[in-house]
Amino acid sequence: MNRMQRVVGLVAVGLALFLGACGDGGEEVIASATTEPVDASPTIDDEVAVNILGSWLVDSVTVNGVVSEQPNDDPATVLIESGGISGDAGCNRFFGEWRFTGHADSVEIDRLAVTEMACVGSDDWLEMLDALAASTVLLADGDARILRSADGAMSVRLIPV
Repeated sequence: MNRMQRVVGLVAVGLALFLGACGDGGEEVIASATTEPVDASPTIDDEVAVNILGSWLVDSVTVNGVVSEQPNDDPATVLIESGGISGDAGCNRFFGEWRFTGHADSVEIDRLAVTEMACVGSDDWLEMLDALAASTVLLADGDARILRSADGAMSVRLIPV
């Protein structure tokens, strides 16, 4: 192996290590229910299910019958696109995948992760992230959308932005 091949090899190894370190990003996985590919289509049997795509403001979160409204001046938001969910939990950002799971009102939110930024003067709405991760049912309430757990113990009420 000549000197040029060794230099190219070392550069390739260094680049691979650098890119691997950059990919970590300090993300914490909140929930992961499956490793199957996510169906990005928002339709069931060629019928459009309840429209959930778009930008939403988290209006409230219910956990075991206790309703909490926005806890701080930095409102939590959710963006739901074909196959992807992301948003702001107050201080940190979150992202993951979602899909309909066979019925127009059955959803799965999967691989939900959150950044881990140190935030001063602003807290994250961790109940909201837990409720999103537990959501399996989608309901329409006028213009609002409700994502809730199968047992109804946790829910997130979204209003359009």
